[in-house]
Amino acid sequence: MKRIAIITLLVVGHLMIKVAASEWTLMGEAKTTSDTQIQSARYTLDLARLTQHKLASGLQINVPTPDGTLLSFQLTENNLLPISIKQRYPALRAYDGVSLDGSSQGKFTFSHGQFNAMFQYDGKWVYIDPHGMDEGYKVYFRQPRPRVFSDAIKQTYLYQQPTANASPRLSKGQTTDIRTFRLAVSATGEYTNFHEGKDNAVAEVAVAINRVNQIYNRDLGVNFTLIDNYDQLIFDDPDTDPFNNDVDDGELNIEVTNNAVGSDSYDIGHVFNTAPGGLAALASVCTSFKADGITGLSNPVNDAFYVDYVAHEIGHQMGANHSFNGTSGGCEGNRASAWAYEPGSGATIMSYAALCAGENIEDNFPDASTYDYFHISSVVQIRDTLESASCGTTSVSSNVPPVVDAGPDYTLPANTPFELRGIASDADGDSLQFSWEQYDLGTETASASDVSTDDGSRPIIRNYALSASPNRTVPKIDDLLSGTSTFGEILPATTRRLTFRFVARDGQGALSFDETQLLISDTGSAFSITSPNTGTFVANSISTVFWETAGTNMAPINCANVDILFSADGGYTFPLTLVAATENDGSEDIIWPDTATDKVRLKVACTNNLFFDVSDANLAVAIEAITAPVISGQRELTVDEDTAISIVKQDLTISAGDTDDLTLTVSDGDNYTVNNNTITPNNNFSGALSASVTATNSAGTSPPFLLLIDVRPVNDAPVINGVATNLSINNTQTLTLSLNNINYTDVDGDSVTLVVLAGENYSFNGLTITPNSGFTGTLNVNFEISDGELSDASSINIAVTAPPVPPTTPSSSGGGGSSPVSVLFILSIFALCRTRLEKVQ
Repeated sequence: MKRIAIITLLVVGHLMIKVAASEWTLMGEAKTTSDTQIQSARYTLDLARLTQHKLASGLQINVPTPDGTLLSFQLTENNLLPISIKQRYPALRAYDGVSLDGSSQGKFTFSHGQFNAMFQYDGKWVYIDPHGMDEGYKVYFRQPRPRVFSDAIKQTYLYQQPTANASPRLSKGQTTDIRTFRLAVSATGEYTNFHEGKDNAVAEVAVAINRVNQIYNRDLGVNFTLIDNYDQLIFDDPDTDPFNNDVDDGELNIEVTNNAVGSDSYDIGHVFNTAPGGLAALASVCTSFKADGITGLSNPVNDAFYVDYVAHEIGHQMGANHSFNGTSGGCEGNRASAWAYEPGSGATIMSYAALCAGENIEDNFPDASTYDYFHISSVVQIRDTLESASCGTTSVSSNVPPVVDAGPDYTLPANTPFELRGIASDADGDSLQFSWEQYDLGTETASASDVSTDDGSRPIIRNYALSASPNRTVPKIDDLLSGTSTFGEILPATTRRLTFRFVARDGQGALSFDETQLLISDTGSAFSITSPNTGTFVANSISTVFWETAGTNMAPINCANVDILFSADGGYTFPLTLVAATENDGSEDIIWPDTATDKVRLKVACTNNLFFDVSDANLAVAIEAITAPVISGQRELTVDEDTAISIVKQDLTISAGDTDDLTLTVSDGDNYTVNNNTITPNNNFSGALSASVTATNSAGTSPPFLLLIDVRPVNDAPVINGVATNLSINNTQTLTLSLNNINYTDVDGDSVTLVVLAGENYSFNGLTITPNSGFTGTLNVNFEISDGELSDASSINIAVTAPPVPPTTPSSSGGGGSSPVSVLFILSIFALCRTRLEKVQ
């Protein structure tokens, strides 16, 4: 059967395809999937061709990685699945895989036309999963999800738990016996429905436990095999299954499992559901409460489910308490004081990696999650529990455990970086993975501030992912070089004791550890390089390195000598020793090596101890002698009036042995102000602006150079400063505005025109304003002035009064009399006639 495969690729901008195997064929363009929010591409996968390379010991397959690289794996079938299940589900098979180049291990599952894979690549976990019925597969790096999870431990059923002090200080090896436990996994109808049917749920349980086995195999030499007929515990109807789909399903699971398969047929039981939460009976494996464990998540797939939750809850059943020291958020009430070895929320499997509010060490969203290994304290607890466990089977392995040495105890100064250095070997030549883990109990924390404060007892050094290096720098090297810090890791600041366990895992079921203790002495200051921390230096020349000894040359630290080392890669490696075992007196001359680089760091380290310091920033070494700079020219610089311009090295022609180490200085002058080499011309200034500038390097300062800047004039808008305030007319009159009514300025001296704008209660023709008929009061007339390009607008008030009323004569009270107008008219006619008569005579 062919399936469309969706291969999720972590690339930006374009899709880079490296997969060329015939099993995978590109079908579509890159897109972003909604569930992972990362770029994906469509492929068809020929599943038959994927499995055609059958070998006597298993299969050889090719699988893509998220960046398109193809890896070849040798698969060997493991014992996860019982014969009865393989008979009823002949396509269901579980494999262990090792890449042909030995760089990666993984778990692989096949089931009725589907394929699941999880393997390590480039230090990360890669998943290949079905993406819905006939919708293909997605290939992606582990995708953390927000943690909406609650967890608790049932203490009611405990038999005697060993205390934290029950384990010896040193444990340099372990037997390589493999303990196998029969695991009965039940599933609610809701879980089965999420996986779209019972067959898929049966397969998904195998996928989940295959991944859980990878962790338990490696860290504990523990292997889980699913019991015969475990499919009878996979319920497919939420309405009729015996569970409530909540955290109490674990207690119900005891009776459900015992009734379905019998108590003697399993060693440990667990139930999967879709209600976010977990509850488990502590150290209940092999007891009558061995099935009392539940893990639920609304999206129960991938490491967000398998590692953060399932491995965690089964860890409780196997005897492990919580490992975090925080008490806020979800950590409140769940801290196990006897095992609280991790700062804040913690970061390993038995921690609460993103549940402790402000104390979260490893937020699960969007790009972080629980590390897929047990803290060494959890390993100790589970080992102790299994010592007295009465069930499971033991098989002897020929694997030889690693031999480890954490080194002797040391006394170190406070507030000073240090490097933990371990030695490990493996007789079988297995590739080892290492962790350095603080092993101190102390005061609980309740806030981010607490986590970031050394109170002299609490754990302050967090866990990181497993490493191929047996050494660990505190703080981590990136933080040290950048002057930053990662939450959950601080330098000791008090006089105290730090205990560390150096842990080696061989990937074959053997884990060994050794312990060392560091006595921290607060001498009042930190051991640190004081000079040089900046500058460029000439190869083969001599300079003096100065450092603060912080009393480390005296008791109780007694560091008599230090080494001075040279890095050319910014401080990540120090392959060259400039001075060995010089007296720890605070200064020493060095000869700069004949290496031209601007990524130099110096390191001063105690010769017979772990502490050191690195220069604060990158230095530079130049092959040629450095001379004082000379500024000989400039590029054309122009700027608009009233606009600032920043002067940079690229604006100038500078001759010097090294221009990277130059600093510029612009001096004060006329017609401008300057701030941090940014010149701001005075208001409305235009024309040629000159400023004095010098350049300085480690050899000296250049003569002043007269920098010329062409400040281009720009048109300024006219500005209205005020208007006439004594304008008035009556309602029958008009008024013509002019610039004489306006108080304005134009700094450029441009000609200005006046324009009347529309408004209320008036009309206008050009500059002539006519009040609306009948309007009286204050007339607010809008106008603007313009220089042809820019303008300013305002308004002017005109007082509008009613027109004057002519005088009138009152009429006689007798009636019948003539009105004053009539009399006036008659008199006027009479006078006119008389005048004309006189002219005739």
